[in-house]
Amino acid sequence: MATKSRKRVMSVEQAEAALAASRRARAFKALREQLAVGVPTAAELLGTSRTHLYNIIKEKKFPTDVIHVGSTIRIPTVALRALLQVEGKTPDAA
Repeated sequence: MATKSRKRVMSVEQAEAALAASRRARAFKALREQLAVGVPTAAELLGTSRTHLYNIIKEKKFPTDVIHVGSTIRIPTVALRALLQVEGKTPDAA
């Protein structure tokens, strides 16, 4: 049985741009709706790499407090909103 070749709908560049936009939208949604976010989400919001953000936190040079739970690092969204100068209501706590 022969497989049909599919015609590419978008270019690689368009797909990468769409993926980046999707990640950015997801990060902003988390900023609005969650009490704290992980380093990858915070890095996306700050426009830096995860590795760079982990290094800054490790060197204790990150400008806000972070929450360490075992090996997990969480950054409060209230602090991130203040850092980014983004207004928004806090998420409802359960």
